[in-house]
Amino acid sequence: MAQCDYTSNELFHFVGRNQPEKHDTNYQTLLTVLDSGCVSHWPHTRDWGSVQLTINPAGSLLNEELIYSTMTSFADIPRDKLRIHVEKYGEFGVSFPRQLLMKYHARPVMYLPWFSDDYLGISGRPLILRLEQGYKALSVLSAKASEKSTTRGFNQPPESPDETISEAETIFSAHFLGFLKVFNAALPDDHPKNYYMEREWRKFGNLCFGPDDVQTIVVATGYKEKLEDKFPVYCGRIFRVEELTS
Repeated sequence: MAQCDYTSNELFHFVGRNQPEKHDTNYQTLLTVLDSGCVSHWPHTRDWGSVQLTINPAGSLLNEELIYSTMTSFADIPRDKLRIHVEKYGEFGVSFPRQLLMKYHARPVMYLPWFSDDYLGISGRPLILRLEQGYKALSVLSAKASEKSTTRGFNQPPESPDETISEAETIFSAHFLGFLKVFNAALPDDHPKNYYMEREWRKFGNLCFGPDDVQTIVVATGYKEKLEDKFPVYCGRIFRVEELTS
């Protein structure tokens, strides 16, 4: 596959979200990931995980509290452009071939920008609100329709209005809103909440992997030799951040 310089053929998962400066803690988390052979969502079971979607009717898309999905996330960032990302997510991570992640149903999120002064437009916050209101109305109809719907096979098309409503709500919530990421477009590139810079991919459930699936492991200065001693199978694939970004 041809390689362009603004996307990556490997997708990274860094383990230090919300605590990027805690190197020892993030190193231990990376050890757990490598030892278990699993990138996991909460509650971090060592298997393929569950596929669940939790709806908070009082939440909103704008504050990302409407839908919670059991997903794992990865970043499509060329390795020499990781500097901003590691400042937000810490200097410990692991990457996998993009082709492998696509095989396990990972795909890019869709980003929707908003501005503080976009109240009267047709995009930004007005569009986010429209999507939210439309989904909430659909979910009410779906709850009523599910009482009348019958069980059907996964590949069978809906055969009644009630089944169609239920199917539309499932697709809209899980496969559209579950892969939608809103962000404040006025934030600078290095702001922790400028999510567009993450070029995120998501997949439902966990990612179980073997040593041959790992493409690159990233660590902070002072941890490379320790990790090579503990996991010699990964020697040659472990790099300090500055080796990749300098």
